[in-house]
Amino acid sequence: AFVGGGMVNSLSQRVGEVVAQEARQLYELGRIDAAVATYHKALEVPFDDPRQRGWALRDLGEVLVHQQRPAEAVPFLCECLEAYPDDLKAHGLLCQAYRHAGRHEEALAAAQEWFRRATNQDHAGDRAHAKYHMGLAHEALGRRDEAIDAYIEGHAIKEDSLNAFHAAKLLNAQGRHAEALGLIEVFIQHGSGWRLDSARKLRETLMASGAGNGKKQQRGE
Repeated sequence: AFVGGGMVNSLSQRVGEVVAQEARQLYELGRIDAAVATYHKALEVPFDDPRQRGWALRDLGEVLVHQQRPAEAVPFLCECLEAYPDDLKAHGLLCQAYRHAGRHEEALAAAQEWFRRATNQDHAGDRAHAKYHMGLAHEALGRRDEAIDAYIEGHAIKEDSLNAFHAAKLLNAQGRHAEALGLIEVFIQHGSGWRLDSARKLRETLMASGAGNGKKQQRGE
């Protein structure tokens, strides 16, 4: 029996790890509200391992982000990071939460901190993803040049990231078609999902604009 199904009476006698595991099981079963309530219950009782409490905070934040409840997610992710500032996954989730809540300056600051922590840990994937979130924040704030710089820096760290696609869109809007085409071709080699279809359409548009000829001239062909 789960806490969400009536097992609350003995909660005070149980450690947080057990209750948090029940919350994860409820979430996997699609019982979202019960899972959220059970995570809250888990955080009200002691944990044998403090690290497990940090994971419960992060997991609850992740559930709330995925359920489009970003404002609720922020305090749990912040509490997790206060205790465990090197938790790169929590940094990424906090960036998402701020972005989806429309708090773009805070999203930018969170992404910059994520990038710093990922650099200290020599984690290229997180560094590139943090740059992607910096680009999204700059773009949302109307700072397109800064967004392009962030995306290109992220692309230089990891070619198979989303940075190339977003940089190419902005470069195309600025009339920098040859640069956009170069990036979109790299993205098509590595991309997947709905963005891949969009990337192919953008490539067709760029080729029709003569961007491909510009690239050939740059190579001396």
